[in-house]
Amino acid sequence: AKQAMAGIWDEPTPDFIIRPSFELTTQFLNDILCHLNSQETRVVLDLEIEHEKISCVGFTYKPDQAICIPFQFKDGSRYWNIEEELSVRELINEILLHPNCELEGQNLLFDLQWIYEEWFIKPRIDFDTMIGHHCIWPGGGDPTSQKAAAQGVQMKALYNIASFYCTYYYYWKDEGKTFETGGGSEEQGWA
Repeated sequence: AKQAMAGIWDEPTPDFIIRPSFELTTQFLNDILCHLNSQETRVVLDLEIEHEKISCVGFTYKPDQAICIPFQFKDGSRYWNIEEELSVRELINEILLHPNCELEGQNLLFDLQWIYEEWFIKPRIDFDTMIGHHCIWPGGGDPTSQKAAAQGVQMKALYNIASFYCTYYYYWKDEGKTFETGGGSEEQGWA
């Protein structure tokens, strides 16, 4: 807010790694493990579901870089061969079960039910942004609206929460709609 009020908006260019090679994926995941082996590290996770399977997992442990690790294409075909996928999943398992992993995400209970169902692991959640926000802004809203009453004073949607707390924010939610309805490239969906 200070930047906007002062007319300054020098948003850094984020480094989003999409359509990564096996080598880049394992390097990024091993970098996270190196940090975890030396200190407690906040690891942020998000995943997307398509065809009733985990289609991609996003990870970051830095404020300016994130990776989207695809597991399937929009048509349901595999992104990795079997050996590569098993190696990637093993590294993800090591990260998510590491005692120094401070796992954060939005509505992680949803994400972790898929991780448990597909990968048979139960990571420990350190912080869920949706639950944290709802603790700060509980209940209320329009008393005539069931939806508003269920969402509380402030909606628990990620785009709304991000507008409160992110230093640099722009509304992105509609960008994914063309991807979900069949338009758009794989890269758009992964970004």
